[in-house]
Amino acid sequence: MVEGKFKIPNDLNLYTTLTCGQAFRWGLYEEGNFKYAKLDKDGFIWAILYNNFLGLKQEKDNLYYKALSEYFYIPQIKKTLKIDEFLNFYFKFDKDIYQLYKIMEKDKVLKYALSYRGIRILRQEPFEISITFLFSAQNTVHNISKCVYLISKKFSKELYFPTPEFIANLKVEELLDLPVRFKERIYAIINFSNLVINGFDLYSLRHLSYENAHQKLISIKGIGRKIADCILLFSLDFDMAFPIDVHIKNVVFKFYADELKLRENKSLTDKDYRLISEFFRKKYLDWAGWVQQYLYVLSRKPDLKGG
Repeated sequence: MVEGKFKIPNDLNLYTTLTCGQAFRWGLYEEGNFKYAKLDKDGFIWAILYNNFLGLKQEKDNLYYKALSEYFYIPQIKKTLKIDEFLNFYFKFDKDIYQLYKIMEKDKVLKYALSYRGIRILRQEPFEISITFLFSAQNTVHNISKCVYLISKKFSKELYFPTPEFIANLKVEELLDLPVRFKERIYAIINFSNLVINGFDLYSLRHLSYENAHQKLISIKGIGRKIADCILLFSLDFDMAFPIDVHIKNVVFKFYADELKLRENKSLTDKDYRLISEFFRKKYLDWAGWVQQYLYVLSRKPDLKGG
């Protein structure tokens, strides 16, 4: 086990970042079980990511880490990174979040989220994130994390995330124990894995425009606008992607309905999705996806009056 200390170069709230709905592997691994978002007795939170086992604990401006190996192979950039390089990569410390705070201070709604400073967008492994969010349709955070844990357990005792080849060769019946709401989700992950092994270059999407990358993803059965935006934002460096789930819909309709001329609907229409996401992309550019995370925080505060 490799242990050490990393000086945080930009603002970070470790626990909130790892448990705010963009990552599902962080928690406590013990006695053959996984408890999402739980800490171990020493205050570390753990994840199996990029085929490594990593524990982190934040104390002020320092991250204390424990890792199975000091190396992380990052397939989307085809590089192997040492721990310090990996932490800079994973937490996107190349983006100065203080620039976002300046934008939020001037926004009549976002200023209320400044007490949650330090939430960052993560750079996660694209295939794993694609399968993870295919599990997410009308599902809870805890069930999504359980899906990821159980399918990893099927793949290896180390709980590494399965390869596309492994998932593509599974039978639907082998995955019926996963807590998904719709059986179609199982077909979708097998179908997606088959596409990848048959030539769909997921990693190359990061070199396309947002519009082209998004279009390629939503052309795949089982991937709608929101799942596509989650894949792009949380793993492929499209920081302008703006995923809209029920929480984001509610907070946008609460605070931005007049500005966007929105009519209240029980469900989010494709037209509204396009209108809302394009509005935030134009207004916040490469910070739009980060803004989405802070709006999510506001969506969990029902007493907020805003305005």
